[in-house]
Amino acid sequence: MLPGVRAQPASTDPASNALKGPDISSPKPSMSTNNHIKVLETGSNTNLLSPSGTVKEKANPWDISKAISPDELRALEKRATSGDAHAEFELGIRYKEGYGVGADSEKALELFKKAADGGYAPAQLEMAHCYRFGYGVEKDLAKRLEYLRRAAEQGDKMGLQSLGDAYENGEGIPRDLEKAEEIFWGLYHRGDGWGQMDLSSLAFKYLQGDGTPTNVEKAVEIYIKLGNASMIGVIAGMYHDGTGVVKDLKKGVELY
Repeated sequence: MLPGVRAQPASTDPASNALKGPDISSPKPSMSTNNHIKVLETGSNTNLLSPSGTVKEKANPWDISKAISPDELRALEKRATSGDAHAEFELGIRYKEGYGVGADSEKALELFKKAADGGYAPAQLEMAHCYRFGYGVEKDLAKRLEYLRRAAEQGDKMGLQSLGDAYENGEGIPRDLEKAEEIFWGLYHRGDGWGQMDLSSLAFKYLQGDGTPTNVEKAVEIYIKLGNASMIGVIAGMYHDGTGVVKDLKKGVELY
C-alpha cells in the first residue's frame, strides 16, 4: 500500500450462495437480490458498449411478491410453459426461494436455462453465476463468460460490469485491462455508478501495481477524467516527496 493512499471500496455482490442472484465478478460482500437493481434498457450492439440513448429503469425482475394465489401460479406456469422467458424466470425465482412453491433448485436451474436461452438477460446472469461457482452445474468459466457476453450484448449493465471485471482480473479469459477500461467507461458515460467505482478501482491498481506493472501516468489519466481531486492530490504528493515514483517537483505542482 502506498503511503497516504486508502484502498478503493469493492463493489457489492448480489450473489452469495447457490442460486442466490446474478453474477457479479469480484468477490464482494453479500447483498440480497431483492434490493432494487437498475437494469439498462438499450438497443443491441456489436462491441459490447451500447450506443448512446435514453437510459430507462426497469422493474427489478428479482423483486417479486413472496405470496402468490393458486390462480396466479397456474397462470404463471401456463405462460412459462408457452415459452414466456419472463415467466420462466419468475417461476425459477419462486422455486429458488420457495416463494409460493416448494423450493427446488434443480427446477429453478432448468427454468433459468430456458429463460436464458430465450434471450432474457437476468436469467443469463443467473446461469453465469451458477457456472462461475459450480452451483447445480459443473464449474465452467468459459460457459460463465458465454452467458455474460450474451447479457452484455443486450446492454445489460450487470452483464457489462461483470464482463469488465473478468477482463480486469483475468478470470476465465486472458487479462485485458484496456478492454476492461473500455467497458467501464461505457458504463460511466451512461450515468452508471458501477462504472465510476470500477474505473477508480482500476486506476488504483495501476497506482499500486496490483497484479499489473505500476503505471502512475495511467492512474492520473483516469483520476483526472473522473475528477477525483483527492486521489490526484495524493499522487501530486508522491511526486513532490518521491514516494513510489521518481521525485518530480514540477510534476507535483502541475497536478496540484
